[in-house]
Amino acid sequence: MIRPNYIRPNNETSHTNSFQKMLKDVDLQLEEKAVEEFNHVVNRLKQNEVDTCVFDNENKNTPDAVFPNNWVSFHHDGTVILYPMMAANRRVERNKKIIDKISEQFEVHKVIDLTYFEKEGKFLEGTGSIVFDHQHKIAYATVSQRTSIDVLKYLCDQLGYKHFVFTAIHDNLPIYHTNVMLHIGNGYAIVCLESIPDIKERNDLRRMLAFTNHEVVPITKLQMRAFAGNMIQVVSQKGKYFTLLSSQAIRTLHLPQINVIGEKSELLSFDIHTIEKIGGGSIRCMLAEIFSPMKVVH
Repeated sequence: MIRPNYIRPNNETSHTNSFQKMLKDVDLQLEEKAVEEFNHVVNRLKQNEVDTCVFDNENKNTPDAVFPNNWVSFHHDGTVILYPMMAANRRVERNKKIIDKISEQFEVHKVIDLTYFEKEGKFLEGTGSIVFDHQHKIAYATVSQRTSIDVLKYLCDQLGYKHFVFTAIHDNLPIYHTNVMLHIGNGYAIVCLESIPDIKERNDLRRMLAFTNHEVVPITKLQMRAFAGNMIQVVSQKGKYFTLLSSQAIRTLHLPQINVIGEKSELLSFDIHTIEKIGGGSIRCMLAEIFSPMKVVH
């Protein structure tokens, strides 16, 4: 997790992110409010014995640094992936110091660096663009300017994963990141099926999620707009599952939807309205999971 120092509206991303609010007048207290929200998330995760690696953003030219999941992912076999990003000011978020620090505690055996695709104008923005089902080795992605299928296919070949591609629309534009309309947890999947205009693609996605033993929980476009699709499931030191979502998101959910998630995982909600409004992303985007094995201390 990266503390949102220097957070502000990002003009380089607003044209592809319809979830982002461009503010006419920059509130000088925005950063202070965002940092307060961020610290509250970290503290509640610690209270629930969920381990976190927290870093401060030291680069004032990175307004979206609070969303590290777009530039890096850490995998079960010790692979680290660096992703090609569309906005120039997001590319400078990539930080070798963070990788080095994490590698002191976790195994890093291989780095797959996809950033050279930026020169070809092809992008794949981490676990924003991709929703991984690691258990079944499937990479789900909706096509957008920020999600190149060429790069996705290349990465899947490297990982030995299958790719599942579809098109989702919001406000007459391709949804910029898959993880705002799809979340895959342990035994359930949250998905905005009505954002997929092609009926065959919609049905194929539902069937694939069900076939891989996920209870499908459809959400509406209005719920998706409130970041109800932008959840993430984490595991505590004691092996307890928690599903994280924002307070805005949980307020839009209906009781049957909450019950399905609650049977599999305890829900934790967070008031992060400042971060959501400025960055156009929610709690899922704030965490880059570390699946890498921990180093054995002798």
